[in-house]
Amino acid sequence: MKHLQYRTIAYISIILCCTTCTSFKSIFSDESTKNLLKLDNLITEELQNQNYDIIYSIPNNGYFVKAIINNNNIPMLLDTGASFTSLKLEYFDKYQLKHIDSLKDTTITTISVFGNSLVSFPAKADTLKIGSITLNPWPFLLKNTLATDAILGCDFLHFTKSIIICNPGILGISLNSKPANNLSNIIRNENSYKEVDLVMAHEQNYIKILQQYGDASKTLESGVLMVPITVNEISGFAIIDTGASYSMLDSHKIDINKNKITIYSRNYLQDAKGIKKTLHSITLDKFIIDKYNLSDNFKIAFHEMKNPDYIVNNKSVPILGLIGLDILYKNNAIIDFGNRKLYLQI
Repeated sequence: MKHLQYRTIAYISIILCCTTCTSFKSIFSDESTKNLLKLDNLITEELQNQNYDIIYSIPNNGYFVKAIINNNNIPMLLDTGASFTSLKLEYFDKYQLKHIDSLKDTTITTISVFGNSLVSFPAKADTLKIGSITLNPWPFLLKNTLATDAILGCDFLHFTKSIIICNPGILGISLNSKPANNLSNIIRNENSYKEVDLVMAHEQNYIKILQQYGDASKTLESGVLMVPITVNEISGFAIIDTGASYSMLDSHKIDINKNKITIYSRNYLQDAKGIKKTLHSITLDKFIIDKYNLSDNFKIAFHEMKNPDYIVNNKSVPILGLIGLDILYKNNAIIDFGNRKLYLQI
């Protein structure tokens, strides 16, 4: 049997699904809520004019979208912290998946955020349908342990030039695989929104499969999107992760007075192997995304993340943490995969 081992942090977000997730309750005034709804409507209308399908997610400890795999219905977690679309291994027969001929008898080892080794197996579905788009074939990584039944990862989001409106949880997918135009002008008309360029960490060990898309065929690419951050004068990157309930810093890479670390309410993290981790937090003087300070006395989760750095443009870049749903939802984030932009209301 062939055995290939790859190290990746593609499944950070799987491990960060907490048993009690950030509550998606409105924290805005009536006037700001009206302005937000107006902006959401403007964006969705513009996307529809550009041949985008608009899908409203189902909130349940994260954003879930309805999918059909080989004529079988399944909700999938919308997870920008996962490089790969994936399923539980036990669903291979249930969803009539097939082996990928060139990768038959191949296993891939991924490393979780807490350093656990997770074994996965590449496979493919004849069809994957989300909204009005049907892709054939579509590859999956099948994992023997997974925090949720199915994950919609960055491979799909890059391929469909997706737009994610984090509040209230809208997914826009391009029906012609073309990036959206003019969004920047619409969003920046809102004075409180800031635009940040995102960096993509290419996943070098991705499953090489030719994807039929309408009349065209493309080879898939994948990799998480990252944003520059600065914490206590230390600069690095954070992964944009809609699969993580909480934003998190790596205690191994940031020198912080450990006496300031406190228990983060009564919540905890549970990794893919069922091991529970106490969730701690730290209050920072400043937390800067790109050049924008989110707020003074910023509270954020804090944990040792046993992961290697990513390689971007042939250079190793330090990963200082994750930007999860607590920040993305509160700051009304909009994630543009086609143009690799992040918009935050600050």
